[in-house]
Amino acid sequence: MGAIWEGVVFSEIRRQVQASDSNRSFWYYRDNTGLEVDFLVLGEGARLIECKWTALPDTSAARGIRKLSDLAASSGPELAGIRGAIICRTPHPFPLPLSDPPTIVCGLAEIPPLLDSME
Repeated sequence: MGAIWEGVVFSEIRRQVQASDSNRSFWYYRDNTGLEVDFLVLGEGARLIECKWTALPDTSAARGIRKLSDLAASSGPELAGIRGAIICRTPHPFPLPLSDPPTIVCGLAEIPPLLDSME
C-alpha cells in the first residue's frame, strides 16, 4: 500500500503546484548510501515530504527528513529554513514531537496549506 499511497500524494502535490501557478518544483531524493526522501519541494521555501500509509507515524518516520536536512544545511540559501512533513492517513494534523527540522504530520487535505506556508 505504501507505493500506492506515494502515487496518491504525488498526484495531489502535482495538482496543487499546477493550480497555484507558483514557481515550485518537486523531486525524489535518493543517494548512493540509501538516504531517501519521497519528495523535495523547492521554490519559495523548501519542504522535505515523506509518505507513510500509517495513521500515526513516530519519529523514526522522519529519519530521511532529518538526515537530508543536515546535508542541506551546508548546501546554500535555497535550502535554508527547510521544514519536514509526513503525509499519512491521520485524521488530525499534529507536529512531530522533538523533530529537527520542524516536521508536521498531516493528511491529504493539508497539502494546499502545507505548500502555501512554504514562504
